[in-house]
Amino acid sequence: MQSRPAIAVVAPNVLMGIGLKAILEKIIPVADVEVFGDFGSFAEAEPDRFYHYFVAAQLFVTHGTFFRARRLKTILLCSGQPQPAYTDMHCIDICSTEEAIVHDILRMHHGAHRHQHGIPGATPPSATPLS
Repeated sequence: MQSRPAIAVVAPNVLMGIGLKAILEKIIPVADVEVFGDFGSFAEAEPDRFYHYFVAAQLFVTHGTFFRARRLKTILLCSGQPQPAYTDMHCIDICSTEEAIVHDILRMHHGAHRHQHGIPGATPPSATPLS
């Protein structure tokens, strides 16, 4: 029996973590979503087993080396527009509406599937987000 894909939400703000978990469970019901309030508990949970990490900006700043090494799996949770230093990262503006957040997640997910189906000029699946 194949296990369900897992997604991590790493955010010290409990409400942000729980809210994002609820959104992700609605739009990606095949995945198990786990919430971590700090990097230590996330690191103890075998982080490489997660398909994606939704990471609060303040934790990304502190643990950027870890997350940049896993850039394709990491979605940075920004307040407003991402800083220029994060332009190479996948980012979601958590200060927008739920509809906009869902749209951004689905856009990333759709892009990953489009790349998987061999569209010319597309990035290989191993290099796509939300695959």
